[in-house]
Amino acid sequence: MQRVPQRFLSGLKELGEHLLLLKGFGCPFCGASETLNCHSKLYGNDPDGSEDGRMERGQRVWCSNRGRRGGCGRSFPIFLAGVLPRPGTR
Repeated sequence: MQRVPQRFLSGLKELGEHLLLLKGFGCPFCGASETLNCHSKLYGNDPDGSEDGRMERGQRVWCSNRGRRGGCGRSFPIFLAGVLPRPGTR
């Protein structure tokens, strides 16, 4: 069975290491190997954090279907576990 990328990672360092190995993983939708590419970073609001109020929440990954690649063209997120929304009471 083909390995698929993890959907939740503990920090930016682990995310960077995981993204370097993307070509070795298969797409979680179509199973094609060597087709995954970094697409864009995911940002969220953090009013207490940085001066612009944005913080990195993860990375979007794309299964390439361009040229002769056998990917499906779908994308999926890889989130940082520390910045996921937590249920709260209001």
